Amino acid sequence: MASVRENLARVMLEREGEQLADAFAEVIERRIEFQGTGDDYFASLLRLPSPLLELYAALIFDSRVRADGLADTVPLYDTPEFMGALRRGFEMLDQASLYTVIDRARKQLRDPASAALMSGAPNVALDREAGNVHSAYFAGNKQLMPRIGEYLRRERDLVLAAASELDGLA
Repeated sequence: MASVRENLARVMLEREGEQLADAFAEVIERRIEFQGTGDDYFASLLRLPSPLLELYAALIFDSRVRADGLADTVPLYDTPEFMGALRRGFEMLDQASLYTVIDRARKQLRDPASAALMSGAPNVALDREAGNVHSAYFAGNKQLMPRIGEYLRRERDLVLAAASELDGLA
């Protein structure tokens, strides 16, 4: 079986932009524990070396928001470790404004006065309470996947070194 480094090097030669970001996620997901508990999942995720962790955090969070919205996604990933990696990932990608929107939703969902999570339509309620956070998020994330692809190309040596480190954790 090819190493993570070999697989990433291959996809970096074969793919561009969003396709490269998707292929990156597929390679990294082979090292994530999906069969165990939520704790097993997060432990395996948080063992990813930087910058793999930060890039993957941005990818999976965005994917989940697209599928389920912020009201369902934020509570699922709201741990200090993951949110720190997510913030760093968005900063690496020059998308810090996206984290600001996520943090606004996060604070609203944590507010005891918020009824969003008790609502039959939590994303609609969150938008009403926090001023259209979904619109702000989706307006800001249009370039996220291409930027991940650009980062992988620009920082190829750093990414491949981290992949080698990940191979050493096997």
